[in-house]
Amino acid sequence: MRPLPRSHGSHHPRVLALALLAFVVGTPTRAHAQAARIIPTQMCGDYFFVPIELGGDPDRTLWMILDTGANETIVDPESVERVSDANISAGQRVNLTNATAGPLTYSRLPTRARDLDHLSLTLGREIDGILGYNAFEDVLLTLDYPDREVRVGSGRLDRPNDATIFDTVRRTNRPFFPLRVGDRETLVLIDSGSRGGLTLDADVDWGWEHEPRLVGAAARINRIELRWAGRAEDNAVFGRALIETPIIDLTEGTQLIGTQIMRHFELTFDQRSQRVRIVRSGDGPLSLPERRGLGLVLRPVGEAFEIARVFGAGPGDKAGLEEGDVITHFDGLPVLNRGCEPRLGSRGDETAMLRVTVRRGDDTFEADVEMGVLLQ
Repeated sequence: MRPLPRSHGSHHPRVLALALLAFVVGTPTRAHAQAARIIPTQMCGDYFFVPIELGGDPDRTLWMILDTGANETIVDPESVERVSDANISAGQRVNLTNATAGPLTYSRLPTRARDLDHLSLTLGREIDGILGYNAFEDVLLTLDYPDREVRVGSGRLDRPNDATIFDTVRRTNRPFFPLRVGDRETLVLIDSGSRGGLTLDADVDWGWEHEPRLVGAAARINRIELRWAGRAEDNAVFGRALIETPIIDLTEGTQLIGTQIMRHFELTFDQRSQRVRIVRSGDGPLSLPERRGLGLVLRPVGEAFEIARVFGAGPGDKAGLEEGDVITHFDGLPVLNRGCEPRLGSRGDETAMLRVTVRRGDDTFEADVEMGVLLQ
């Protein structure tokens, strides 16, 4: 994503910065919306990117991932400097003032500054920020994945009916929901910022059709987390939807349900009443596909990926890739600008190949890696 141009208006840069940014004092200013209206978004895979416009100037727009799993809004310091010429440090709390997200208006949107470069690299598109769940605390928020649309409106959801409307459990200002695997019930975070499916406690034996194995790594805000996964022998139930013997990613952190499952639903969140409406697109049980990949653990380094681990006898190993190699391009595209869509082979094509450009010491070469099945 190209950097947006700076404004060429008459404001002095330092005056402009003070108009747009302030240290957090007091309580957050509420967002307001009228009847149900569409928020303009761009889809990046299964992520909703929301444009946050500052000061009524389209040239000062921050593109943020809408993340129901985030309990605060985060902005990259370099992105703030781009739209305001203000220098801020990672960890600093700031307000974005006179901010709009389509029909939503914020006179003061509290944020925390954090470096998001590694998330941009992982996604393949530059990220200016993460729009947290509490940015929608006074409106009904609908994530309509089948129609690829975000809507906000006024009012409240009806009482739970155990069919489409359910109670949520609010913890750390995020929506948790009861999910059942076999005869075991647990709470999962409904997380639009996770591209995974079902992520559950690694200390629990969920009963396995295929035992857990190392399948890759996930980028977090402040770390890279190795990812182990297995396929459960029991079905899971989300709302009233049956998920057949799901692949379960294991974690020592928060349990969650991500966009690989959410993409089949229209979800409406009512934070004030702590309720959610879950409407399934289509009939019958959901079936999660087998897990495919390169058989590599990749670590963001600058604007490239360093191979931190190669799975023995996996696709990357068979292609001759080694730990310490640096991948700079996928199919000829720089890894930072490769786009959000899955690369070749991740949609189930058993013969698809991915061409990677590799730097090893002083040498650069290309290798064709067949996308392989990591977990059935």
